[in-house]
Amino acid sequence: MSHGLETNLVRWQRSPKRTMKLLQRSAWVLLIVVAVTSVACEPARTPASAETPEPLISEITFATSVTEEGEPRGSVGPFSPDTTRVYAAFRYANISPSMEISVRWRCDGWLVAEKWQNWEDLPSGRSWVSLHAEEEALSPGRYELSVSVDGKVVQRGFFVVEEWMIAGITFALDVAEDGQPIRPGVSFPAGVTQICAVFKYADIWPDMEVYARWHRDGELVLEQRQDWDDLPSGKSWVRLQAGDGALSTGHYELQVSVDGDVMQRGHFVIREPSVPEPAGGDWSMVLGVVGDGIELANQSHYVYQSNGALWIVAEVRNLVDKTLGQPTAVLRIGDLEKKHWSPLNRIAPGKSAPILLLAVADELPEGVTEYTLDVGVKKWDGFSAGYYYYDLEIENDALTQGRWLYDQGVSGEVINTGSVPAQFVRIVAAFYDEAGTIIGVDDTFIEERTLVPGARARFIIDLTRFDGVTAASYKLWAQGAVQR
Repeated sequence: MSHGLETNLVRWQRSPKRTMKLLQRSAWVLLIVVAVTSVACEPARTPASAETPEPLISEITFATSVTEEGEPRGSVGPFSPDTTRVYAAFRYANISPSMEISVRWRCDGWLVAEKWQNWEDLPSGRSWVSLHAEEEALSPGRYELSVSVDGKVVQRGFFVVEEWMIAGITFALDVAEDGQPIRPGVSFPAGVTQICAVFKYADIWPDMEVYARWHRDGELVLEQRQDWDDLPSGKSWVRLQAGDGALSTGHYELQVSVDGDVMQRGHFVIREPSVPEPAGGDWSMVLGVVGDGIELANQSHYVYQSNGALWIVAEVRNLVDKTLGQPTAVLRIGDLEKKHWSPLNRIAPGKSAPILLLAVADELPEGVTEYTLDVGVKKWDGFSAGYYYYDLEIENDALTQGRWLYDQGVSGEVINTGSVPAQFVRIVAAFYDEAGTIIGVDDTFIEERTLVPGARARFIIDLTRFDGVTAASYKLWAQGAVQR
């Protein structure tokens, strides 16, 4: 059973980083809440020796919420200025009821809250504490949490609450009623008639002057003064529309300013018209909306003659110097819309990830022979980095004869080269013809639920064979999950 403790600890004013105008609006109160919970687990065994084992606390994970079991979820930082609560989740061991636990929170070096109590939970398990602003958001700054046992600090963690008025801008073809962008991206096809810009904001008040200025190829094309009547913090959006016809192609920049200062910039491209690329049979492909930092590369398309299904295989390439999340693709054929995900959960800088899309014959609209692909990526954050496991290597792999009705496949061994057990180990394969064009994507899970450090497991992946297509080479990836 879990339990929580809530305590009002301290009152403090806005960070000095805020402008004087904002300081003069009203003083505000920060209420700090510290809560502790644990989940049931086997009690730690009493050691054979007379020595008491040292208390242990794992690395702290910060998040905007936790599950009933104490697992972090939601945003894992850096946190936006409208954040009202941050949770600190961790595992612990060797903490007995006679020990005193204390937590101290600091912001930019200043102590803002502390709490101590005698431990009342199991000697080992999972726990969390939280920092909570009751009525307004946490003040911007760099926060430090220190956890002590009997006066000795056993773990520290850090996170940042950002300071901005306008957050990063998301461009999209439209906006839903709840403010969510529809078909977001940074590269749009020729012929679009409008572009919407969605953003979060904080501490913008009705007497402030807010302007949105749109530039194309360095020239100002539209200036919009926003009559601000929204809440001081939230989500808003602006729109650039063509008077008649479509927006001109080119490189666009949007500047959003508050009281004369540019608070955020964003960029997107409307591409020149392109000739649809041939697919297979009579099909052709038009590239739609493309997300930030990626490109759709090395794609091919086939009509499976035995059942008339349309198969699309491609690689999404990471063009930036940071890890990106799971690639996604949306297939549009007439009124048909299908979303697909790559079997890989991340793309390393400069690397690619394969993706497979499928539309069966019964789904295909009659008389339509052209389709559009939108591509994007999910966010890669600290939670993803802590959950997925990549200390896996593949050895003794080779193209083989496929099983059952498959003519080709690839087999090999996967090894856990890390220091912790891996669960749900998945092998992903992309196949290529002699010209290096991708022709297939498949994946499989190993039979073993858990692969301990140093262990090996066999795998085989079959290639779905298209008419007249033969694989000459392949790429393999291995990923798993950290054992919980």
